[in-house]
Amino acid sequence: TPAKGRRGLVLAGLGVLVALAVVAGGLVLAGGGGGGGGGFSETDDGTLVFHGHSDGVLSMAQLPDGRLVSAGADATVQVWDPDRTDVDPVVFEGHEDVVRGVAALDADRIVSASVDGTARVWSVADPGEPVTVFDGHGAEVAAAAALGDGGPVATTGEDGMVQVWDPDSGSIRAVLDMGGAVRAVIAVY
Repeated sequence: TPAKGRRGLVLAGLGVLVALAVVAGGLVLAGGGGGGGGGFSETDDGTLVFHGHSDGVLSMAQLPDGRLVSAGADATVQVWDPDRTDVDPVVFEGHEDVVRGVAALDADRIVSASVDGTARVWSVADPGEPVTVFDGHGAEVAAAAALGDGGPVATTGEDGMVQVWDPDSGSIRAVLDMGGAVRAVIAVY
């Protein structure tokens, strides 16, 4: 959530608007272009700007504790704390291509969807190797959503499939063939 007195939050770079999220306490915008360098800055009107991805921010999510998660064209996932502007984002590396989607699985885990054909579950406390790698799509993975606190996870892809996965074992629970590319998924519960 934005710190007291702040008007909003922006994930940099400040190019074309690519992603928009409404989070507790405010609106978050994400743009294309290189933000790079890490850290934060504040505009004259009190908007907090996050700098970290070296290429566009394509998707965002919010963890239950208020931290923000961003997915980037730089093949990284980053976790930001808007109340701790003195701390650089936690960076998750491992995807081999653009990360198009990200979702909060629960308080401790996030899931990312990538053009590299995988979706990955990451431990927020341990930005090393992913906890689980889903590789059941036959093409780019476009989006991911948690279907309740702790899972399961739904992923969509250019292969026209919506797949529901167990985030712990990586096993497929259900597959729905949509007959064409599916580029978004949201969970409402």
